[in-house]
Amino acid sequence: MGIAIDTMAIANKVDVVVSISGDGDFSALLETVKAKGTKVEVISFKKSTAKESIEVADEYTDIESLEYSEQFLL
Repeated sequence: MGIAIDTMAIANKVDVVVSISGDGDFSALLETVKAKGTKVEVISFKKSTAKESIEVADEYTDIESLEYSEQFLL
């Protein structure tokens, strides 16, 4: 809950909020931030990311598509 509170507190003070999570529980938060006019970016592993998180994002990046993605894989 702390992440959501902090995000809402800064949403009007920043241009972009970046979520490094594919957890669908953050989708409503991201929608609310976006409605305030803040750009939303999501970076995560696509295969484990909620469809809603990808849809709400202004920009989505699949970690596996990054140049050095093998560094993030276990």
